[in-house]
Amino acid sequence: MLGLFYTLFKGAWMPSLGAGEVEVDLLTVIIAFIHAFRGPGPAGLFAFCQGAFVDTFSGGAPGVFTSLYLLVFAAILVGWRFLDLQAVKGQILIALLAVILRKGLFLVMIPLFSAEAMVPLSAWAAALVSAGVTGLACPVFFAFFQRFVLAAGIVPGKTAGEEV
Repeated sequence: MLGLFYTLFKGAWMPSLGAGEVEVDLLTVIIAFIHAFRGPGPAGLFAFCQGAFVDTFSGGAPGVFTSLYLLVFAAILVGWRFLDLQAVKGQILIALLAVILRKGLFLVMIPLFSAEAMVPLSAWAAALVSAGVTGLACPVFFAFFQRFVLAAGIVPGKTAGEEV
């Protein structure tokens, strides 16, 4: 639900608030958090559904954001093999790399869909800064989400209906 609200908020109100191209990619953080505390299955499902939701409301080519968020999930899955997603350093590096991959691929794809579109160098710089900001903010969001999950009585790694 948080991902859906964030997507709608970002699309509707962020431009009017003067938010530039630099942002915290909260959806990447949520995908990483779900992977760390619920496993790869729920994280992959969330990435697919969130990508489909963004595709529905973006007005762009169908499947672009679904593919990008599945790519984020794949980057987290691969990064998790080499780094500990429960540790602060692992959270920062995995989020940083996943955002660089998603934003970089998106910027490469823009000219493919429109021959007139030019991607300025400032967009690449903003993508790198966003990746850094997201990486550094990831442990803060993980701590917040973990407190919320534990306060709600949700046991990490358990799905609804399982015996505790």
